[in-house]
Amino acid sequence: KKTISIALWQKLSAVAAVALIIIGCFTVFNRNQIENITITNNELAISNVTLPDGSTIYLHQGASVTYPSEFPKDKRTISSTGNIFCEIFHDETAPFSLIDSNLTITVLGTSFHVNTIDETYVVVESGKVSVANGNQSVILKTGERADLQNGTLIASANTDVNLLSWKTGILKF
Repeated sequence: KKTISIALWQKLSAVAAVALIIIGCFTVFNRNQIENITITNNELAISNVTLPDGSTIYLHQGASVTYPSEFPKDKRTISSTGNIFCEIFHDETAPFSLIDSNLTITVLGTSFHVNTIDETYVVVESGKVSVANGNQSVILKTGERADLQNGTLIASANTDVNLLSWKTGILKF
């Protein structure tokens, strides 16, 4: 009886070990790979992109945005080029940052406009953002803008009432 029960126990242990190895390999090799997605608007019309967190990015013609297929739990970072407008879903546990070639914009819950075509500027439509360029940074509130001029950030009030006419289709006179 001892010989039979030991042999049976060894076989069951071997089968269990093989099953654990197979499950482990399956888990390691079939993880959802987070990939970067790049969307470029090559159309005349405005296009919009909904990010994995529910935020919306509006792309003017020629603008692009790159973002991960899934955001980590502690931060949300995207990059962009061109003329875009952002409506960012508020999440204090996962700060939102937008990085372009000149600026890093950290969102403190807001909607804002970024342009990097001929001139580089950020205009806050609602809420508050922090705009940084190297060791310079400014915090902007609703109705304020920051312009990057000769490598220097300059904050001021936004006086261009038609700044978002490309998005809204409305011109004010």
